[in-house]
Amino acid sequence: MKKVLGLIFIVACLVLWLYAAWQPEPKTSRINQVSLQPVNQDTEAKAKQTQNAEPEPVKNTEPLSPSADNNLPLESGGERTFMAIYRDIKLAEDCSNFYRNHHGTQGNYDYLAVLQQAREYQFQTDQAPPATQVQALENWVQQCLNLKAAVFFRADINQAFPDYQFAYPVLVELRKEWRQTQPQSAAEKHLAKTFQVSEKWRQSLNRLLQISRGDFFYTKGERETLKLSVTQLQRQTAAMYQLADQANRHEIDLLHQQISALQEQMNQRLPVDEVQRAEAIDTFNQLTYYMEQAMYDGFPESFVLAVKTLESTPQFDLRVAHNEYRPYQDEVEELITEYTPPSQHLFSYAKTQDHAIFDLLIEPASHLMLCYMGADCSAESEWVRYYCLGNDYHETTYPSACGKSLLDFYTDDYLSPNLWQDVSQLFDKMVYYYES
Repeated sequence: MKKVLGLIFIVACLVLWLYAAWQPEPKTSRINQVSLQPVNQDTEAKAKQTQNAEPEPVKNTEPLSPSADNNLPLESGGERTFMAIYRDIKLAEDCSNFYRNHHGTQGNYDYLAVLQQAREYQFQTDQAPPATQVQALENWVQQCLNLKAAVFFRADINQAFPDYQFAYPVLVELRKEWRQTQPQSAAEKHLAKTFQVSEKWRQSLNRLLQISRGDFFYTKGERETLKLSVTQLQRQTAAMYQLADQANRHEIDLLHQQISALQEQMNQRLPVDEVQRAEAIDTFNQLTYYMEQAMYDGFPESFVLAVKTLESTPQFDLRVAHNEYRPYQDEVEELITEYTPPSQHLFSYAKTQDHAIFDLLIEPASHLMLCYMGADCSAESEWVRYYCLGNDYHETTYPSACGKSLLDFYTDDYLSPNLWQDVSQLFDKMVYYYES
């Protein structure tokens, strides 16, 4: 009997060991604490001396060979990962305007002259850009050229400025690669799932907007007839304006009234089907919940994708150089009053209730949140590049950001001590909000 009990005990231990060994590895935290403590003054002084010494920019001319070490994110065995391709897609999107100009000029696009012109307009000076900004631009151009060369090499596309059959061949080919690659890591699987849900969310939003507008009262053919009548009246009005000496203001006003009446008739809609809308809002709310959950898991790429999706506007996409804060589309605000985007959740946590001030805080606080999640916030990161070089036309650039980490730029140049304190407080609220 003792032998039987001993054997049972051994078998039970073996089963428990096998069960533990085959359990999926839990997702380790991707969170890396952002240091908000002041640095040692001596160390800081030495670092700034090094930064202030401007090296001679290196002019880029030709892309490196795809077989060379061109900083393309190739993984072990030469296989490209799901995440590496996704990051290449993000870079290609940023490079699209450069690709178009580079191709249109047969490789003679003077991007440095564009930077100089933008600098003259922004700063009202004819002084040349600082060497650090020029070098940052050269580095980015080289990244774009290297990426294009590698993609064309893999896709067997002629690199000698062919007549493209589609608008953005680099993006087209990268998206093909991405669709054909399976996510492997926890971050990649999370991003793939977030991307799928974001597509469904957008479809759900468009359907909800369509239902919330109500169907048109008139058929498509009837509305086309009304539109034609409006066009004829507009031409008649324009012709009367050309006869300025003989123009009859009373007749013109009557024409404007007829045009307005026809346009109102053309846009007339039936009452909203409230049952259909209730079903659509339930689906939309479920997908919104899933997208919001994606922001809580600590993966930077998924966080950015979720923000860009849920805000549904380019005005708040975690980039810089946007002059106006608009939380989401006017139509969404008007027709879907039940919806609250992430920025409005955070607005309720902010110390200020002034949207103009909140606009100054949300962007750097969101960037710090990404750093906290483990995103690259070094001097070579995309976030620093957005400050250093601005948008496609170098509008609203911050040359002092070039060559610095994001945190150093914020504390040294971009934010006053009071603003830095407010940003830090909002960042703390974000950490609490997205980790609770």
